[in-house]
Amino acid sequence: MRFLKYTQKIEKNIEPLQNDWFNKLKSEINSEDILEIIAKSTNRGKLKERATIISLIVKGNKKELNLAFLKIMLAIELMQNGFMLRDDILDEQERYTGKNLMTKSFQRKTAGLAVNILLSETRKMFLGGIRELNLPQEKILKVLALLEKTIYWDALGQWLDVESEKNPYQKNLVKRYSKMLSYTPAGQYKNIAAIAYIISGGDNKESFKNIQEWGFNFGFAGQLRDDVIDIIGNEKVVGKKLGTDVLRRKKRLPLVKFLENNPQDQKYFNPKKYPDFSEKQAEESLAKMRKDKCVPDCIKITRDLVKKSLDYLEKVDLNQKEKDLLIEITELLASFK
Repeated sequence: MRFLKYTQKIEKNIEPLQNDWFNKLKSEINSEDILEIIAKSTNRGKLKERATIISLIVKGNKKELNLAFLKIMLAIELMQNGFMLRDDILDEQERYTGKNLMTKSFQRKTAGLAVNILLSETRKMFLGGIRELNLPQEKILKVLALLEKTIYWDALGQWLDVESEKNPYQKNLVKRYSKMLSYTPAGQYKNIAAIAYIISGGDNKESFKNIQEWGFNFGFAGQLRDDVIDIIGNEKVVGKKLGTDVLRRKKRLPLVKFLENNPQDQKYFNPKKYPDFSEKQAEESLAKMRKDKCVPDCIKITRDLVKKSLDYLEKVDLNQKEKDLLIEITELLASFK
């Protein structure tokens, strides 16, 4: 895949900058525990998708990737690392929150401080890159507002996700799921695409609107696809245990639709009426979900969102070479293999 090769190239471009950043951080922070967590969080082995998208929009607007753009790209990745670490804390995951710390309580507190550091470093790195671009003050204020909005929205989205664990099945859960994704990741990708377009000198109002709509639908489709993969995926390919959202009784769209189709199972997903929900019961629910029409329904919704994303992307005024790579990554979301 061309997109994968391009992403690997971008990662190599960012790596020296990230190493310099972390070495400087080590000289400033006298805590091996926090540094261990940050190191694990920023080296998860996942592709730097957001940085790649920014680079494609920048190059699509006929700009070269100088150091200022690389700083902005790294800042966005640090932001995402902070978001994912916060998500690990909320889900009580230990994969990236420091397995060797003294107690789980101490571990979570230390990881929480690491999140604050990552988001602070995001702002510092981002502002440094923006200054070097010598943008007009109006554009500087606009992209800084978009960055802050993204950080704020992620907290709101994660709160709605956490809240869904304790809420029983309700008819408005589809709307709440959509609202959650409108904050993150859909809202996040919308803002990232807008930032990339602004800093690269894009001045076509219609293209600006369409690249934002592409980002929103791309992010929505990506999260819904992940929620489906958490049910029907291959653990070796995914790299984690499947069904963790069902076990935590998070009301993601596949589960919401399953409960709509199977009212008799709704009681098991009400923590107040059914406080004890075992891993075995979660496995039984997963087995039912895999046979239920909730899965094909969610796959269809995802593919409809992908089509919508591609329609918006087609209207964006970018170099065709970079646009083709954005099309490729968008089309990948329609695959559930």
